[in-house]
Amino acid sequence: MVVEDGVVTVEAGAALAEAIAAAEASGRRVVLVGGGVRYRVERERRGESDELPAETEDPRATEAPVPAPVKPAEDDPWANYDPEKLWAGVLAAAGTISEEEAERRIQEIYRWREEGSRRPDEDPWNRR
Repeated sequence: MVVEDGVVTVEAGAALAEAIAAAEASGRRVVLVGGGVRYRVERERRGESDELPAETEDPRATEAPVPAPVKPAEDDPWANYDPEKLWAGVLAAAGTISEEEAERRIQEIYRWREEGSRRPDEDPWNRR
């Protein structure tokens, strides 16, 4: 792999390149995980060729990339995430409990924090 100007170039035939190609061929989303962080990889489309132009001063100045259609992975919890629907749900739920109920729940949380989440004699690692 070669990293230059924020672009990671993967040699053809490398395990990573083959894994990306296999996922793309099956129509699944390509996700890389590094250091516990997930990165979604999408192919850029540039006219008739998938190759970057040989001489380009600023690659962002060329045609905007068009994401390839992908089939979401069945185990991807973010596959159907819609932030607008989320906010609509939050706003719809706002004000559905009374101030007294909210205060009671807050006091319970404070009490639970002081008490701790397990018995004093319980093993924190669940070893038996």
